[in-house]
Amino acid sequence: MRVRYADMPSGAARAYRGDRPLVVEFQKGDRVPVDFHFDGQYFALTPVPAFDVIATEHCFVRFWRDGIRVSPDAEHFDGKPRQPGQFRLGLSSAAGQGAKLEISVRTPRR
Repeated sequence: MRVRYADMPSGAARAYRGDRPLVVEFQKGDRVPVDFHFDGQYFALTPVPAFDVIATEHCFVRFWRDGIRVSPDAEHFDGKPRQPGQFRLGLSSAAGQGAKLEISVRTPRR
């Protein structure tokens, strides 16, 4: 099933049943609200921050059993990226500022 992100608030994905991939089309500038939750035995995130992820290019995102894939043309979701993605988690400290947790995510580049 293929839907435009802009049409999702009006129920465009309501018919999706999970029996095939869901492909969502994003236009450059689309703002996707994110609710980030973190809850663990030793740490929790409160309050839950709300922020937006902004589409920087027109693209298609496929949600399916094999994961989440992105394509510029809704056809070529697979293939080796020219740059792999990265995930970084660390603790940093600067004089006079205290320590902070840093989380960085970079998606693969095609």
